[in-house]
Amino acid sequence: MSDLNFFDPYIEKQRFKISKSLLLNVLLLLIIISLIGYGIFNQIKLKKLKTEINEKRALAENSRILKEVKKIKVQEEEINRLFKEVEEIKIVNDYVEDINIINKNFLNSITSKMSEDMFLTSFNISNKYVDIVGISKDKLSIAQFKKGLESIEHMEDIFISDITKEEDFYIFDINISLEEVDWDGDGEDSEQIQEED
Repeated sequence: MSDLNFFDPYIEKQRFKISKSLLLNVLLLLIIISLIGYGIFNQIKLKKLKTEINEKRALAENSRILKEVKKIKVQEEEINRLFKEVEEIKIVNDYVEDINIINKNFLNSITSKMSEDMFLTSFNISNKYVDIVGISKDKLSIAQFKKGLESIEHMEDIFISDITKEEDFYIFDINISLEEVDWDGDGEDSEQIQEED
């Protein structure tokens, strides 16, 4: 028979044994805790994203902001329309300058035909008619001025409508008809149109 020693468990050092089942249980517990933690983290992140989405949706659907956006779009469309109109005006302006026969060169060519003892008092232009009123010392200068005007391009009909003597000078009035200008750009001038009629 063996002796019973009640103090035996206290005398010997107990060895802690890690069993496979304990290790598996601890590992399983850590995996479950990490999965629960990951799920909670995702739920918090998802809730935060939903809050941000709701805030941004409320901001985007705000009637005051929508009105401002519409107003800006209308202004942007108006600006684009105005830019297009400005471009069209520039094109038309360039076209008018190209076909306009009454320009600085035209006026210079008229004044270059004047004699030294002559000056103009009135120069009216309307549509295709020019009316020149001036003063000269003699009738010969007026006739030479008319003859010089006939050599200028785009002048169709030149007529001296009035010559009046006042003291030592003559007042004259010259009416000029200008050539028709092709405004449509189709290449036909007024003479061709009249011949077809």
